[in-house]
Amino acid sequence: MATSYIASFVGAIALFLALFFLFNKKFASIYAFGYGVAICINSIIKILVNRPRPYIANSEIINKLSATGQSFPSGHMVSGV
Repeated sequence: MATSYIASFVGAIALFLALFFLFNKKFASIYAFGYGVAICINSIIKILVNRPRPYIANSEIINKLSATGQSFPSGHMVSGV
């Protein structure tokens, strides 16, 4: 579960702070802007596609996570890229 935070908003903030304070402030700002744009595009695609989570679409799947909302596209994949 802890590794899930790396490719989430918490991980993005940690990476931004590391880039900002340890490396290049301009690059950190570009990263933050790009991340924000990617999250906005991801949210729009989620609304347009409106694909339910697998455990909602198929009652045989047992939900072991606390995720809510649509399942596609993955916010973790957007954050990880």
